[in-house]
Amino acid sequence: MDGRQHKTHHGGCVHVSLELFLSDEVIEQLHDFEEECLDAYFHEGERKQLCSVEERIRLTTERSVITDHIQSIQLNDMWLSYFSFSFTFIITSSFLLHNSVSHLTLYVN
Repeated sequence: MDGRQHKTHHGGCVHVSLELFLSDEVIEQLHDFEEECLDAYFHEGERKQLCSVEERIRLTTERSVITDHIQSIQLNDMWLSYFSFSFTFIITSSFLLHNSVSHLTLYVN
């Protein structure tokens, strides 16, 4: 590797640059390194995207399970209301039947 400095003047400013002369072997290594870095960068992007998709699937699944659980609770609540109404109806009917039988026995006796 050989380095040389160049000075240029632009509008009162001095720009200093360094020029490198690299061998073909070093240039090849540099290109390989660049390719490895780009591959790693794109691989990381793909991994993040895949993780993002997996996370969305996981959250959707959790929401689905929660929704199913809520629907189950609502169904149970509906059945509980139905049985409560039925129980109240049976008790009221029993009470009315008992009163009717009691009145009938009073009239018969």
